[in-house]
Amino acid sequence: VKETAALISKSNRSDFIVFPEDRLNPIKMTDRLPYRWIQKGIQSSFSGEASKGEYYTYQLGVYALQHLEDLTVTFSDLKDGKANSIAANSISCINTSGIDYAAIPFTKTVDIAVNKVQALWCGIDVPQNIAAGIYKGTVTIKTKNTAPATIAITLSVNNKVLADAGISEPWKQ
Repeated sequence: VKETAALISKSNRSDFIVFPEDRLNPIKMTDRLPYRWIQKGIQSSFSGEASKGEYYTYQLGVYALQHLEDLTVTFSDLKDGKANSIAANSISCINTSGIDYAAIPFTKTVDIAVNKVQALWCGIDVPQNIAAGIYKGTVTIKTKNTAPATIAITLSVNNKVLADAGISEPWKQ
């Protein structure tokens, strides 16, 4: 509790804090912050590595310092600075919108109670024919009753091509 209070006091926000998290560390705790987040401190960026053709996932842990209403997640294009990009419409948050098992688009309302953690799973559909390189962009979290928070995203795309979007590696979520 003391560690959490100390971390909150270092934040310049009084509404929520976003903790970017790798897909290999699924967010499970909803009532308190993981100690690894407290040790790392507040982060404003996330970096990951993907292969061409991969559906790359990562998480954003949102810790509510007040009741949050109607949370939305928006993405920018990811660009490599050489005229190559991964379009924002290839990136999604399955907690807030997507396509269901019957191929029907859906949107969900996400509210978060005070002092709770909500895992937001985000996915990037990396094109098979994209140039390898470092792609940068942002993800923005907004709610009906707060100012937006933006996290910088850096995705290193390697030269490996995945034919199955990564399905054969289920431990990568």
